[in-house]
Order: sequence, then structure tokens, then C-alpha cells
Amino acid sequence: MTNAPLARRTPPRLNIMLIGKTGAGKSTLINALFSERVAETNAFTAGTMGITKISRPYSMLTVYDTRGFEIDQRAQKQTLDEIFSTVKKLSKDENERIHCILYCINPNIHRVEDDEIKWIRTLTSTGQRYRTPVVIVLTQAFSVPKAQQIKEHLETLSLGAESIIPVLAEDYMLNEHQLILSYGVEYLTDSLCRFIDYSAGIVSIDRKKHQAKGIIAASSTSAIAAAAIPIPFADAAVLIPIQIGMISGITAVFGLKLKKSLITALITSALGTSGTTLIGRTLAGSVIKLLPGVGTVAGDAINASSAAILTTVLGEAYVRLMTLIANGELSEQYLSTKSGKLFFSHLFLKTLAEQKDSKKT
Repeated sequence: MTNAPLARRTPPRLNIMLIGKTGAGKSTLINALFSERVAETNAFTAGTMGITKISRPYSMLTVYDTRGFEIDQRAQKQTLDEIFSTVKKLSKDENERIHCILYCINPNIHRVEDDEIKWIRTLTSTGQRYRTPVVIVLTQAFSVPKAQQIKEHLETLSLGAESIIPVLAEDYMLNEHQLILSYGVEYLTDSLCRFIDYSAGIVSIDRKKHQAKGIIAASSTSAIAAAAIPIPFADAAVLIPIQIGMISGITAVFGLKLKKSLITALITSALGTSGTTLIGRTLAGSVIKLLPGVGTVAGDAINASSAAILTTVLGEAYVRLMTLIANGELSEQYLSTKSGKLFFSHLFLKTLAEQKDSKKT
């Protein structure tokens, strides 16, 4: 695959801080947010030895994990002082500031302690000064009725929290015969989107991908109708208006603006339908070989099923391309170059080949 240059811009990060009593399930939630067991951590060394900064090269997410609140009032005060000091210090830099505080409560308790109510009110009051909202997360919520009961109780207390979200961060074995599947993490991360710029960040990218799927599905349906009568592959350009609309929609979802001429060039370079160059004919031949059923009707023809696959894979490949740009791994300007178009051609063929392999297994 063509080596693509890295973009120079760095997308903003989503910085969150986790707070809660010992045993509230913060570590499990962190692992779920990063989709892996986080082993390596970096101590945040600015007079806040009780706070640990966790990040990963692949992720736009940074988590500040605090030590658990204990019964000892002296330890409580020290932890709160460290939290407030960190939030205040980082608030001076838009890319470093804490965008949201997650206060974790285990709902499998008889009642929320008065001290925790006081802590949450203090956190929400301080958070307002530094544009740092508080979200209460009901962790280890394997009992939905119990979590709902705690949620309704907290809502009556006017704590000033942005929202209250039940989460089961990992599957829970209730007994030897009953497994409760994890839930709520995706909804939580989706809710955090509103606290950062939608133009970048791993959480916002997940939302963009979800929106793009809807555009791809609608375009695939239109392609089926357009190819109700099998068409020669050389005439696959009849699908291009549909595909231009799809690519334009996905581009808008990712917050970019590309000229229609560039979008058309990217599509034709991927499909190789022009056939005017050796590369174009080679790509066209590769696509035909990867499309199931092509060549069985009217020569090398595209039927409704193949048109749907072609359009869907084109959309999926383009989403991968947009994700690279959103993550700062590619520049927008690169798409206008010959190498950029060839890069997308290879990305499209790779996506098409992966789908064909997945259907074999």
C-alpha cells in the first residue's frame, strides 16, 4: 500500500477524571473505555501523587484515575484537594483541561452515604467554575431494578450532575447458570461526545461511523434499484451519482468539505471504471474478481446484489479513510494528490477482499 504522509494537525483529546469510593468499579470501567486491560500507567507528577494519568497512543481518550475515597476524613480532604488542584491547573489549556468528571457509585448498596452526597455537590459546584460537568455512573449495575431505584433516588436530591448512567462494564456471572451481559459503556461514551469538539476524538468518531452506516445503507438500497437489470461493468458509472451522494454525505458527517470533482475522482480511481489507463483497467479487473456473481450474467456484468456490495464496500472504505483523517493520521490535502487517490484505491480493494474472505468463513 502507498505510504501516506501524516497530517500535521493534532486532534483534541477527551480528558475525563474518575472519582469514587474504593471498590466502586473504576478500574473495570477504565478497561472498558479503552477496550483492553490497562496495565501501564503514567503518574501525573505535579503535586498530585494520588492521581494517575492513563492514555494510549491509538486513543484520543485520557483518563485521570483518582484514589478511592476512604472513611478517614483527613484522606478525604487530601484527595479532594488534589482533585480540585488538578482540575484548576489543567483548565488553562483547552486541549488538556478535564472535560468531564465521572463519579462512580456501586448501586448494589443499601443506600448512598451522606458523605458521598456532599462530595458530589462539592464536585458539581467546583466543576461549574471550570466548565467541567459531573456525570454519575452507576457501576456494576447487574441488577437493573436496583440501579433504577438508586438513579431515581439521586435524581430527587438535585445534585447538579449532568446525568446519571447505569453501566455494567463487563459480563457478570450471577450464578453458574445465569450470565448477565455487559451494557451501557457505549451509551456512556456516546454521552461524553457533547463535552468535546465533534471534529475529532475517538468518542466522536464512533458517533460519526454510526451516522455513516445509515448513509451507506440507504445508498446501497438505491444501487440495488439502479442495477435491477444487469449492467456491464464498463457502464458501472451509472452508479456514480448514487455513490457521489453517499461519499458527500459521509464527508459532511466527518465535518469536512471536499469538491464534487475530487469526490468523483476518488470514486473512479477506486473502481477503475474509466479504463483509460493501465492502472484503471487493472483495478477494474481486480474488482470484478472480488465481486461474487459477476461474470455469470451478460458477461462481466453487475447485478443488483453486486451493485449493493460495490456501493457498501466503497462507503466502508471511505469511512476508514475519514477515520484516518479525523485521527490526524492523514491530511485532507493528501486526497488531492495522485498518491492519495491510489491510496484510496488500495483501501477500497482491501476492504472488498476482507468482505469476500469473511463470507467464506
